[in-house]
Order: sequence, then C-alpha cells, then structure tokens
Amino acid sequence: MKNLNEFDLMEDLVKLLKKYGPEPFCQLAKTMSEPNFSQSLIYILDQTVQNTKNLDISLPNRNGKQKIEPTIQKVLLTVKQDDIEKHDLLQQILSDLRSGLILPTMKDIRYFSNLFDLSNVDRGSRTKSIVPLVRALAKLSTEEIKEKEQLFSKNKSEINDLEKWSNLILRSSNKGLDGK
Repeated sequence: MKNLNEFDLMEDLVKLLKKYGPEPFCQLAKTMSEPNFSQSLIYILDQTVQNTKNLDISLPNRNGKQKIEPTIQKVLLTVKQDDIEKHDLLQQILSDLRSGLILPTMKDIRYFSNLFDLSNVDRGSRTKSIVPLVRALAKLSTEEIKEKEQLFSKNKSEINDLEKWSNLILRSSNKGLDGK
C-alpha cells in the first residue's frame, strides 16, 4: 500500500465483500478482464472527480462516514427551478445574513433556529452557520419563509428605530454640553 488512503480503500472493499458476498466480486473480476474495461473505468472515475469538485465535501471522520453537502448555490438553483419567488426571498436573506443586517450575532442565529426548530444550523460560528440556516429555510414553503422574514424585517426596523433614538439623544446631549 502506498499511503493511508489506499489502505482505507482496501478496508472499504473488504467491508463490501462482507456485505455483498463473493459472487458479485467474481462477476466484477470477469468484467474487469474485458479489453475496454480499464478505459471505461478511467472515464467513470474522471467524471466522478469532475462532478464532485462543485460539491462541498468534508473529509471522512474517524468512523468512515462522510458528509456530502451541496453548495448553497446549488440549493438556490434547485429552488429557482421550482419557485422563483422563494429563490428571491432566500437570496435576499442570504445577502442580509452575510452583510450582518439580520441576525447579526451567533446568539441571534441560535435563538432564531431554536425558535423555529431549524436543526443542524449551529456550526459554532456565525459565518459557518449562515449556509446551513439558509439551507434549512429552503426546505420550508414560501409562505413560511415570508412569515419568518417578517421577523427579520422587524429586527431591521427596530435597529433603525434604535439608531434614530440614539442619534436624537446624542444630539440633545451634545446641544446641552455646547450650551446651545
């Protein structure tokens, strides 16, 4: 074995042998001995690598399980094919989340995801939790997203109101200091 990945691959093959038995492996060995098999296998492997480059693939953990999560662009593209309005809502929410206009802290994201029972959102940091949050929202109907988006909008207006009040108070206190 040249490296650890080859050893892991061999270990997986042994598990498959136990799972399916020797007969499919004998049939595969016959197929592999055919003249065009190596070219076909090379093509399949190459295409697999090319197709998985566009996916977010995390490395396997210690027990060998691997998570494959589609990128948010793929999720949004799939949504767009079914419902353009839903796509536009999710796109705006994603943009507002990334810019910090809505749910500006990790605490806000945790509260929001717990409030609406959106699982697998908390990834430890705000930045890492944005995509899982939008992915969880994508599973909801357009109406449900609109209801939740009203809370975002409410938070935006509350922030704007708070800024206005803060500015008014600061201007008033500055005037008092200047004697004007």
